[in-house]
Formats: sequence, C-alpha cells, structure tokens
Amino acid sequence: MEENFEELLDEYLDEKEINAKIKLDEEEIQKENKSDNTPSNFSIDDAMSIGKYVNNYLHISGNCSNLYLHSLKDLGCEYVIGVDNNFANKHPEFVYQGYLLLVIDVKHNRGTYINPYYIEKILNREIIETSLKRFSTPTRIECENLGEYYQEYQELIQEQEANEKFEKVIKSAHKVKRIKKLMEEKRSLNEKY
Repeated sequence: MEENFEELLDEYLDEKEINAKIKLDEEEIQKENKSDNTPSNFSIDDAMSIGKYVNNYLHISGNCSNLYLHSLKDLGCEYVIGVDNNFANKHPEFVYQGYLLLVIDVKHNRGTYINPYYIEKILNREIIETSLKRFSTPTRIECENLGEYYQEYQELIQEQEANEKFEKVIKSAHKVKRIKKLMEEKRSLNEKY
C-alpha cells in the first residue's frame, strides 16, 4: 500500500511539473505574440469602410457606415471571421491577394477579416470536386463543344487551386476549426433539405 502511495505521489509530482512547464511555455508564447508587433505597411487606401464590407461582402443591406468593429458579431453572420491585425501586417500578400480584408470602422479603427467570398468558395469545395470527377470519365464530345468543355475544366481547376491557397491562409491564421464548423453546419442543412 505504501508503494502504491509513493508511486501515485511521484506521478502527481511529475504531472505537476509537466503542467507547470506547459504553463510556462504558454506564457512564453503569449509574451512572444504580444511583443511581436510587426509594423503596418498598409495605408488607408488598402482598407475599406465598414459599410462597404457589410453591404458588399456580407450582403446585408442598409446604412452600416456608423458601425464599430465589435458590432459585426452582433449581425449574426457566420462569415465574419476576424484575424489579428498583426497577422495581416506579417502577411501583406494575403491582403493583396484578397484573402484578407482590412476594414475601418466609424472611429477609424482597423480590423482584419477573412474574405467571405473565399469562405463561400471553400464551403462549396465538394461541388467543385464532384464536377471535376465528371471530367475523369471518358465522354464523347462534339468538336464544336470542345472549347466550352475545356473552358469549364480550366475554371474548375482554377477554383480548386484557389481553395488550396485559401486553405493555407486559414491554417496560418489558425481558423481551420471555424471553417470546419461552417462546413459541418452547411452539410447538416443540406441533409435536412
């Protein structure tokens, strides 16, 4: 019985040391993230107004020019996925490629959001994959339709490549779980109807 107690005590102490080390590691990562503020190379011309973001990208009508960034969550749109401004500063190519959008609110505060257009495209990834499978089976095509057939194939390949690039953005921004949740919600809605 004494041996079991000693073993349990040793395991507890080992676990306590491991948890303390994990906590130190987490604190170190947080310190690095806080101290790692990359300066922004973006100007006001690189950003859009919050009204334009809400109307043109979230497709919510109305005058939204007087909103604050924190108000976007209240709109109830699941495509509002914010990332840290510092992430955009570190990866300006994602902004210039259109994967990230810089949004300025009524008080001129900047927020960075994943482009809802690409979220929608990745949610429709299964449709693209199914359409591409159609091209893997032999099909008889009339010569006059060959150009149209090839064009459709090229568009699907481009969409698939764009999704693959966007997945890299999502992974680097640590938003994979959020996108997977949206995919599951869409799948369950499709199954209901």
